[in-house]
Amino acid sequence: TEKRPGFERKRDMLCARHDADASVSPARESRPGKGPVAVLGAGMAGTTVARALARRGRDVVVFEGGDEPAGGGSGNPAGLVAPVISRDWNRLSQLTATGMGFMRAELDGLIDGETAAFNGVIKLARGERHAAKQAGIAAALQPDPGFAQWCEADSLAALSGVADADSPGWWFPTAGWLRPRMVIARWLAEPGIETRLDRPVTGIVDQAGGWRLRTADGATHGPFDEVVVAAGPATGKLIAPLSRWIEPCRGQVSWGQVDADWAGGPARGRPLMREGYSLDLPSGERLFGASFLPGDRALEEREAEHAENRQRLASIARSLADGVATSTLQGRASLRATTPDRLPIVGRLADGLWVSTGHGARGLTWSAWLAEYLASCIEGTPSPLPRDLAEGLTPERFDERAARKAARQRGG
Repeated sequence: TEKRPGFERKRDMLCARHDADASVSPARESRPGKGPVAVLGAGMAGTTVARALARRGRDVVVFEGGDEPAGGGSGNPAGLVAPVISRDWNRLSQLTATGMGFMRAELDGLIDGETAAFNGVIKLARGERHAAKQAGIAAALQPDPGFAQWCEADSLAALSGVADADSPGWWFPTAGWLRPRMVIARWLAEPGIETRLDRPVTGIVDQAGGWRLRTADGATHGPFDEVVVAAGPATGKLIAPLSRWIEPCRGQVSWGQVDADWAGGPARGRPLMREGYSLDLPSGERLFGASFLPGDRALEEREAEHAENRQRLASIARSLADGVATSTLQGRASLRATTPDRLPIVGRLADGLWVSTGHGARGLTWSAWLAEYLASCIEGTPSPLPRDLAEGLTPERFDERAARKAARQRGG
């Protein structure tokens, strides 16, 4: 056993690891009476669901429309795992805070400075009014300093190693970053998971004996006892009632080599955030961004968005933008699935049909925890989410809100 940083506002927790002798450790066995599960999408949402179910003894087949996993929003060079602080500790704060701790625990063994690192994240205030508001939240919440600290500018400059990062802000000591492609590749290789690439699913059919899937090549797959749709922005094409609540949102990230003569640099690779973020990769490149364009479905790389990303980087610290060699600049655009309330859609659609989508820009932070929740729903075991939080993620919540609004308007 060992003591580790706790989840959310809990300072510490005890963790134990059982290292059984491989010669006597039982092999993984399928659950008796439990049929196979299909997961649609090999991004972080689909991968974590597949892994959670496989660890419960289910045989899982992951269908991915592209020629490799993590072809969508999970395909960026790296991404942040960090909380969102709010005065009323709303659902977004609960999901990101606990999700961050859970993801960090799930990555045990992969936190090597190359695949992932959790040396802390700094989030600078956007201006004086924002700083005053956030300082008030810090005073009201008084979070455990092992989870979050409100710091003055000089303290954050020392933590980051960037002298001109001259704003107060939040210091999250146990937040960090991961490289999703590397994590997904490792997790999809675990026992009980089969991945079928170049298999875009075009239809989901409920027939006697189980669910069948139709793919673009005309083939039919199945039967499956359960189907989980984790197809990001494409979810609405497969589940028509959700199409009005899932909006594709274009995001482009930029990265480039850091000049060799640049004297500064984030201490220990600590990311900084403001309007955007800055993350120094082990390769010596600086990743920054990202644009956020709701409704834009295009995927080409755009010079205008590189320029906007540089402005975001300069708003954190001018030296960070000046330190990137322009001639080495690269970029990648992808689509995120977003929802009207910024919360994901996770839960049951019909008997044996489930969904996990709408993760926006925070899927890396909370996907593993929500995968455990969805797996518990599928298996009928106790939920790791409080009821109020789970009710805020249901697929039907938007239709219910729209119906209540219409009823009020008729009554008024």
